[in-house]
Amino acid sequence: MMDIPFLKAESVVATYGSLPVSEPVSFSLYKGEIGILSGSNGSGKSTLIGALSGRIQILSGNLALFGRTPRFGKTWTVIHQNIHFLKQFPIAPPFLSVEEYVSTCIRRWLMLGFIQGADYYAISTKWLMEVEALASIDSIRLIRELSFGQKRILELSLALAAGPKILVADEPLAGIASSLIPPIVESLNRYVREGGSLIMASHTPELKLWTPEWVVEVVGIK
Repeated sequence: MMDIPFLKAESVVATYGSLPVSEPVSFSLYKGEIGILSGSNGSGKSTLIGALSGRIQILSGNLALFGRTPRFGKTWTVIHQNIHFLKQFPIAPPFLSVEEYVSTCIRRWLMLGFIQGADYYAISTKWLMEVEALASIDSIRLIRELSFGQKRILELSLALAAGPKILVADEPLAGIASSLIPPIVESLNRYVREGGSLIMASHTPELKLWTPEWVVEVVGIK
């Protein structure tokens, strides 16, 4: 029996308001694969990435998660249990410390039933290992004291610690210091080697850093 794609898009068109933002996109993402949505600024990559993670409704086409077609707003809860969405701009509250933010996120996952009680300490411990491997960030520092790149690393390390089946990342290397890019790329590649699937929006110059199964060019509608 053939494997079922983790995520499959058939002629998907994402929308901004009621208007399409890009030409139809089709792909299949399987376990342990990297897929890249490439394109210029304003092509609609970020909007499409948001649609793939269930945050933005698609205008047309079909989207399937593990062979199922979730309905936007209801059964998309299933997607949130299996997909972690890494936004291009950090969303961590500036008034919390790093440790408080991580604890808040993990407790929320626990309340929503995305993880079990026993996973709390395991994820916390794994997060500490991830963030130390990527960049030394003192857990007592306030979020507002971190640089843009450090905030992105914080959220990336938390995403990896959560162990989603699919990581959807919008420009994961944007705003990251060049010295930190190699360990971040290695961490994401390790995540894929361990069975995770990664789909990301990326600028063309970044493509040489990855070995994706496919690259889809996103063409915006002017």
